Amino acid sequence: MSFPELSYKQISIESEDIGISSKKENGKVISRKKFTKARKTFAITLNIATEQHKADLETFFNEVGTYLTFSWINPLDDISYVVRFEKPLTFSKSSDFPNYWSISNFNLVEA
Repeated sequence: MSFPELSYKQISIESEDIGISSKKENGKVISRKKFTKARKTFAITLNIATEQHKADLETFFNEVGTYLTFSWINPLDDISYVVRFEKPLTFSKSSDFPNYWSISNFNLVEA
């Protein structure tokens, strides 16, 4: 099953901090790499979604949950990333647009 095609409003990318540091009694700070790879987190906000977009995304999420990884193509750079959902999705409806759903601020975390 592949990630559904959606209309993105905004995507922001944050890289994980892979460093660790500790302060010593003499005031010096010792630092080193904690991990070898800096994973990215993609925070996604969708444009107003139709019933079909909501159903497709909900069905996909119900298949993979927050524990399975999947391939997702970032529309900003057309690179395929192996990611997972960080937390369950939240869907909301507005009285201004009763036939559409808002699906905002869900995160995909690079595996």
